[in-house]
Amino acid sequence: MDLEAPGEGLDKPLVGRPPRYDERSMTVLCLFKVYSNNSFRWLEGFLRDNHSLCHELGFEEGCPSYETIRRAMLHVEESYLRSLNKKILAELKNVG
Repeated sequence: MDLEAPGEGLDKPLVGRPPRYDERSMTVLCLFKVYSNNSFRWLEGFLRDNHSLCHELGFEEGCPSYETIRRAMLHVEESYLRSLNKKILAELKNVG
């Protein structure tokens, strides 16, 4: 599955210091947060308990905090999440 280039789904330009975490990985976390229907704090704890998942997502310097995940969620367009969700579902239908 081919994800769009970083920044394609963002509705606001990023200002300030460069992002610490990859935009694609943060978008995956945003999708997971929506699917799991849990809080940002829960997701932060889940990531800290699952170091292998953090490593798989490319968070080599440590997992993002709940506030970092929340801010990432504010920058992702809903239309981008919907299109990404459709791609994921289509991919899963082909596998199963």
